Amino acid sequence: MERIFVPLVVKLQVIINKRIHIHLLLLLIIIPIMSWAKIQGHEEKDGSYLSYVKNKGQWESKILYRSEFRGGVVFLENTAFTYLFYPADGFGKLRAHHKPKNEAFEKNPTFKMHAVRMEFDGANTTHETETQDAQTFYYNYFLGSDAKKWASHVPVCRTVVYKDLYNGIDVKTFSNHNDVRYDFIVAPGADPSQIKLKFVGQNKLVLREGKLIISTQVGEIVQKEPLAYQDEQGSIRKIECHYVLTGDKLGIKITGRYNKNAALIIDPTLIFATYTGSTSDNWGMSASYDVSGNAYTAGIAFKVGYPVTTGAFQSTFQGGLNTTFMAGFDISVSKFNSTGSSLLYSTYLGGADNESPQSITVDNANNLIVLGRTYSSNFPVVSGCFDVTLNGGSDIIVTKFNATGTALIGSTFVGGTLNDGINYDDNESIRGSLKFNYADDGRGAVHVDKNNNVYVASCTMSNNFPITAGCLQSANAGSQDGCVF
Repeated sequence: MERIFVPLVVKLQVIINKRIHIHLLLLLIIIPIMSWAKIQGHEEKDGSYLSYVKNKGQWESKILYRSEFRGGVVFLENTAFTYLFYPADGFGKLRAHHKPKNEAFEKNPTFKMHAVRMEFDGANTTHETETQDAQTFYYNYFLGSDAKKWASHVPVCRTVVYKDLYNGIDVKTFSNHNDVRYDFIVAPGADPSQIKLKFVGQNKLVLREGKLIISTQVGEIVQKEPLAYQDEQGSIRKIECHYVLTGDKLGIKITGRYNKNAALIIDPTLIFATYTGSTSDNWGMSASYDVSGNAYTAGIAFKVGYPVTTGAFQSTFQGGLNTTFMAGFDISVSKFNSTGSSLLYSTYLGGADNESPQSITVDNANNLIVLGRTYSSNFPVVSGCFDVTLNGGSDIIVTKFNATGTALIGSTFVGGTLNDGINYDDNESIRGSLKFNYADDGRGAVHVDKNNNVYVASCTMSNNFPITAGCLQSANAGSQDGCVF
């Protein structure tokens, strides 16, 4: 079992739920949505909503918020949205665990993706942003050994509003059915002709039947024809309008008569009908609970980086320098309330290479302990812990979070110069293999006693695994031994 969950990072991640032992991603909430539905004469009963995650230093500074949608990721910047579009057929090449035995597997598959930047041309650069529909859960990011780049209590919302992005015009971004939506809210007396959208990185822009078609190397993205309306004492009145495309700049021309003393809403919804929505897997590996009945899950999730340049590019899906694996992944941990109806926190844990959890438990103070393995030399460890250095190959890691998941109480490497924490199979020419089933290579267990002492059972191939004086067995007796500490 080698490969994150919930929003991952590293330069930026993406997460979406696939098939896993425990389904981890519960970020798309079902609630009704209004404006467009009202105009159509009905209200949606099951609109899926995206979550916008604030940047608290875990990503590049130009990012204000980010969100995953059905076909990729959107990054909200000061005066632009950058869209990273995934391959139209998803990331199926990564799923080695679902391929027939007689089918060849591409070890380091390459994927074509495409980044398109939508700039609000001529917008005010000193505007403010505000959030709406704040969620009760939050994310934490413990990635890499530089604690200055860790972020905790990262808030999540469903709506971000750019106040006065143009003079008298707000931009409200939200979602519907996994599509990114953004409204221009034109205040009474404001001029809607200020709105100019400049697109960068696409192959081609054309207007077709009133829609904006954004051509990329991964397919066509469609921005529906603009919808403008006013609310007249609870009655929605549609206002005629259409796009005007001049080169790479898109304007919106209001042709219908409207009340200039009332607010005008313009709604250009971006849709991704050509996409399967298939992204990287999230694999569940362990679960636990505390004395209050809260539930904890741990797994791994795959990540995708923030696009450095716009336009088409290729991404080789590798998470680190270790070529043993097909893709990059970090540990992901989530805490739910006792009824499973609310996500209390969600956190990433990892370094520049790959790591995965094997077992989790909760101590008497509701602090979560994670046992796993890592290949990352910059795995987040705590000063003064048992071992702050990767010893070689893979090391066992033991990490303890505080009760809110916002800080590391302790985190350490444990291992020798060879691989620790991996149960090898017969393919590795290890006699007497204990690997019989899928994911047996990732077995291990962690336990706590009434005094909160931590006990670990795992395995090692190292001849210099750390031992204590007078222990039962002071040397490795074979290719792979069990270890207890």
